[in-house]
Amino acid sequence: MNKTSYKKLVPKDSFIWKYMDHMSDYDTPVSYDFWCAMWLVGVAAGRNAYVDRPNAPVYLQSLMTLVDRKSSHSLDMSLYYAGEVARAIVSPSDIVNKDFSKGTIDLAVDTGMTQYLSATLESILGVSGIKNMLAINLAFDFECEFGMLASSASGWLGERASTTIDRTPFWNNNLLIIADTNKPRNPWRDRHDNPSNVKLQAAKESLQALKEGTLSTQLRIKPTQSCLESFNSWYTKHERGEDIYRQSFEVRQDAHVLRTAALLGVNERVGYIGGHNLTRAIELVSIIKSNGAYLMGSGPSYDIHAKTVERVKQLLIRAGHDGLPQRDLRMGTHNMIGDAAYLNDILKAMQTMKCLDRYLVKREGSNRTSILWRANKLIQEVGITRLICEKMSPIIDG
Repeated sequence: MNKTSYKKLVPKDSFIWKYMDHMSDYDTPVSYDFWCAMWLVGVAAGRNAYVDRPNAPVYLQSLMTLVDRKSSHSLDMSLYYAGEVARAIVSPSDIVNKDFSKGTIDLAVDTGMTQYLSATLESILGVSGIKNMLAINLAFDFECEFGMLASSASGWLGERASTTIDRTPFWNNNLLIIADTNKPRNPWRDRHDNPSNVKLQAAKESLQALKEGTLSTQLRIKPTQSCLESFNSWYTKHERGEDIYRQSFEVRQDAHVLRTAALLGVNERVGYIGGHNLTRAIELVSIIKSNGAYLMGSGPSYDIHAKTVERVKQLLIRAGHDGLPQRDLRMGTHNMIGDAAYLNDILKAMQTMKCLDRYLVKREGSNRTSILWRANKLIQEVGITRLICEKMSPIIDG
């Protein structure tokens, strides 16, 4: 999803829109802005709002980790402003951003106190590692206000997760938010005409109004009847993963979808899940699952595949409306692609993602035909390379 798509998911007068409007002045990925705002709606909800699923209610607080290739200013900026807005609705002492230990997390479980973690995942997990993962998961599932917004470099995350993913439910509760492209920076921002602190205050006031209005009394959120039918249909038919990460994530995927749809609904100040928000939630969670699978499963091999897909994309974009015969694509990628079957797999995946059209054209002076490939505008969508590689997962995993 590009930055326009994220903003189109929410009404203009809503908290999430106002928070993203504030963050538009900063060089942060739009995916971070959107999901930090979603996390904040969960903070406002606390244990006061939940999806009223029989025997398994879904509360709206979230565990999220913002992920980039390395520690960056964007990660720090995103955590800082999310924490700044959160302090408008909860006590500053309830947001822990340093001095983590297993005891810090156990205290939330033992006392039922409000606790929100906001820092790098490295510092949250610390040397205790898997013990803290288990403690966080217990606090998250226990009846206390608990949530986590963390940041992490992808290399550290992949290394740590690969050894613990099948031993703790921490990873299937934790939404991994990948950085998309950063917004263009404004080097000459006029604080008098459009002061950032005014936008920040507007976001704080909007979240406060949400907490004091829609979330002021216990809110039991239910899907509409048609929405429930759609949810059940999706649950029985959605694609199942074969790798460890996807299988782990899918244990909680239904809860993630319900929570995401409910957060979107609360942002609209409604106490039910409508069909439009369910559809959006399914798409958003599916993207997160795909991105997480790459972080956890593919490691350096994903980078190799991504570079190859990018090369094919460049050749097709350069060819424009004329398109390229498959033999020309083969010649243009011969240094990167070992055999014709690999190129065929890439092209098939691109065609599946509907960013590529295939034509049979008659060769000049011959009755034989050849294959011509032509890219369409979807090939330049943000995140399309990752989604193409997702369709190639059997190759990546192999």
